[in-house]
Amino acid sequence: SLKTPFPLIKKLMLSEAVFDVERLWNALRGKGNVERFEKRLVGLTWGFASSMFVSSVLNYFLAKMMLRSDEGSAEYAAELGKMTGLSNVVILVPVMAIMIFVFNALFKAVSELTGLEIEEVLAARHRKKSDEEKTASPSEVE
Repeated sequence: SLKTPFPLIKKLMLSEAVFDVERLWNALRGKGNVERFEKRLVGLTWGFASSMFVSSVLNYFLAKMMLRSDEGSAEYAAELGKMTGLSNVVILVPVMAIMIFVFNALFKAVSELTGLEIEEVLAARHRKKSDEEKTASPSEVE
């Protein structure tokens, strides 16, 4: 997706659903860090893609180890069930660790290159409520 106008990491994470995109890009322009941020996004896209590659490799080897019986047999179904259960640990845990690392690196890059705290560039619905809103009664908030 790096060769397209919309790299995967931009489509998934740099959207209005997650960030106040206009504020983010304005802050990057103001600090002169647009190019540095774009380069970081390339690295993060590779990191995200590596999680997909790791998932594929782990799934292949897990299937090679677990599936020994003929397709359609009761033994095959049992092996497939066992493989599915193991995949939650063998595949999901490493892939989630990689994705958490990638998203953490994205948040760190946003904060570092914009000069803003991450809460300041999150979409409005994700920002922490102010102290005033926290102490207001439910009827006052409506």
